[in-house]
Amino acid sequence: MSTVVRLIKLSCEQTEDEATDEIYINWNGERLAEREINTGETVIIEEYRPIAGEALVDLQEYDWPDDDDFLERIIIQESEADQGEKYQTINGDGAS
Repeated sequence: MSTVVRLIKLSCEQTEDEATDEIYINWNGERLAEREINTGETVIIEEYRPIAGEALVDLQEYDWPDDDDFLERIIIQESEADQGEKYQTINGDGAS
């Protein structure tokens, strides 16, 4: 039986500037869950992904015409399955 990770939601305490941030999540290099978010908002992600071993989950901000801003990476281990919901705080301030 395969293990599945559910990415539920993302909350934003502060955007890079006064504008809306366009964020996305990379799951092992696959771009998914593109959303617009403002300070104080929570957006629903609701993505399910199979995991074998570990998954690299990157949070990035689309930043055209500049390079996208890398905000944070978390690593999810398959061994964490069946431990219930987990919350990850991302303090990434890689925006420029």
